[in-house]
Amino acid sequence: MDRCTQYIELCEKDPQFWSSEDCEHKIAEGLLQLKKGLEQETVRSKPGLLGFLSRKKQAVYKPVGYMRGLAMVANQYSAMIPYAGLYAAYKSGDYSHLQQALYQFARITALFGNVMDSGEDHSTGFRSVIWGLAAGDRPLLEILLPEECGVATTGHPLNVVCTNLLMGLWYGSDAHLAAGKESAAAWLKSKHTVTHAGTVRYLLALTESDAVDAGEALLEICKGIPHEKDFFVQSAAKQFGRHMVPFLHGLYSIAYFIKGREFRAQLPMPEQYLWEPYTDNLAQKDSPAPAGLFIDFSGGARIINWLLDR
Repeated sequence: MDRCTQYIELCEKDPQFWSSEDCEHKIAEGLLQLKKGLEQETVRSKPGLLGFLSRKKQAVYKPVGYMRGLAMVANQYSAMIPYAGLYAAYKSGDYSHLQQALYQFARITALFGNVMDSGEDHSTGFRSVIWGLAAGDRPLLEILLPEECGVATTGHPLNVVCTNLLMGLWYGSDAHLAAGKESAAAWLKSKHTVTHAGTVRYLLALTESDAVDAGEALLEICKGIPHEKDFFVQSAAKQFGRHMVPFLHGLYSIAYFIKGREFRAQLPMPEQYLWEPYTDNLAQKDSPAPAGLFIDFSGGARIINWLLDR
């Protein structure tokens, strides 16, 4: 049985699989519950600025609270969107379904990170950027990681290290590269998961244009994926994540976008987590950009379409 058939059968038999219609329904249902909670004042903001607004200015609190809640609902139910896109792509043979789904997933997580007050600097957008690159969404990188933000210093240590390395590669910034390499050397001295360490080593290899080390780092990441509980395989989609890892697609795409086709061709293709026809199709486009959204939200969730298009 080929890979496509296996995945299609898994999706059609597994009750935990969500189609595009299921994803839309879940998000619309979550927004309805959010609206009721805000009307009854049972949805409360976290302490901090939004909590202050809720106590001092109720008129301001509700729209802010709705935006926070909208982001949380969309993010909570978005994990299955890439896998619904893969199912549609396998069924139809049309790669655009997967690209649109990855694009929409990345943009929703970007919205979530921007609306929620994380206490981090721009490095909080690193993961959304990688998911976006899996869809060819290069503009998202320059939206979330603009060069003028400077060197990242505050946030999750992995995000800070990777953000500086990626920005140094993307913008050709010596300051970012220097900061990234220095912090990476210190960070790698402590204990980390195989996938996290592999990600840092992969980006470091790209800074040296070393295809051999980059390839070894990719294989190292793949080795750790089955045991990873972080963003490589979303826990809500563990059984589907064995067939495709959006984050790995994004890392793989960096090689093409920054180093070009010849460099990318030297890297191994971890077929158990990457869909080779999709990566090849994406690399052959001069300006890879998804056309449209995978899920065209309707009703109360239509605001998501509008926000994703800003």
